[in-house]
Amino acid sequence: MSTHPVAIVAWLWLAAGATFATPAAPATAGPASATPPGPAPSAATPSGTAPSAAAESLKTLWGARLLHALVVADVGPGSVAEKAGLRIGDVLESYDRITVDDVPGIEEFTAGLKSAARKGPVSAKVRRFEGDSEPPKTLTVELRLPEDPQARVGLAVHPGVFFLDMTAEGAAAKAGIKPWDCIDSVEGEEISEHPRLSDFEAHLLTLKNKDGNVRLAVGRWRPAPAGTDPKIAFEGEREVTLPIPKS
Repeated sequence: MSTHPVAIVAWLWLAAGATFATPAAPATAGPASATPPGPAPSAATPSGTAPSAAAESLKTLWGARLLHALVVADVGPGSVAEKAGLRIGDVLESYDRITVDDVPGIEEFTAGLKSAARKGPVSAKVRRFEGDSEPPKTLTVELRLPEDPQARVGLAVHPGVFFLDMTAEGAAAKAGIKPWDCIDSVEGEEISEHPRLSDFEAHLLTLKNKDGNVRLAVGRWRPAPAGTDPKIAFEGEREVTLPIPKS
């Protein structure tokens, strides 16, 4: 299975006033020096909402739950993130039991993480892959920032949607999808172009093609070979077609 680097379209540096940026070329500046423009987003708070009807209908048809998470795309040398033990390729799922699904979008999630980390140690749930034969390990890391509003976590993240809790009779398994395969694009639209993962399923239904299906690019995010920039790669990328529930 080949591994090839891909350009990270949307970087979100966990820095004061971080916003989404779409550079003309892959970013070369390290996390410690990156200072994207824009106002700081509001802090995250749990939504407490039940799974959407779209999410439930896809889960039934596909036989899989979709996990919205953030892939660690870069870690700044000597940063708070590195000292906490985070690595490129880790999957950041939640902090203090607040998940990506609990907030409207990734900006709110990361703003809440930064705000909480300035108040004291924050426990973040991370999944780490150490080979393809075993499921990822579940780790807990602690992040803490000084009260200085300019302090940075030193972390770049990329949105990802992962297949979990799969059933053999579901459409996803029959299409050859494996647990922890990650969706990178739907009908040519990259996940990073639609960062509000909390309404991803509803948006996905709008992308249905004339055959009543959607084409997905799936693979697995892994650290890129040493010396490669970007430092994250999409491994084993392939296209699969899955049905969309009838309206």
